[in-house]
Amino acid sequence: MLHSFSGDLAQAQEALTWPFLLSFAGPVTFKNARALHALVTQLPLDRLLFETDAPFLTPHPWRGQRNEPARVTLVAEAVSRLLGRPLADVAAQTTATACEFFAWSSP
Repeated sequence: MLHSFSGDLAQAQEALTWPFLLSFAGPVTFKNARALHALVTQLPLDRLLFETDAPFLTPHPWRGQRNEPARVTLVAEAVSRLLGRPLADVAAQTTATACEFFAWSSP
């Protein structure tokens, strides 16, 4: 997993030639993160994970405050909007990806 990915499309495409997952954190919720927003829309959903990167990179609107795991929902909501897909679909896929990656039982 590439933690809190902030690279460009070329780097993401190179990573995806390997069995890497790309993990996104609070910056994907920032209004001025246009390059990151464009990047996310070009990536396969089944290779994405979300994180809160506590205590830093807190999602909007809590930016500048200490982060907490419950705020990962804000990351998922932002990606859902960017992809134009229902939050439930995005959450189901990224949860399945996380369960497989971490060898967890599916909820």
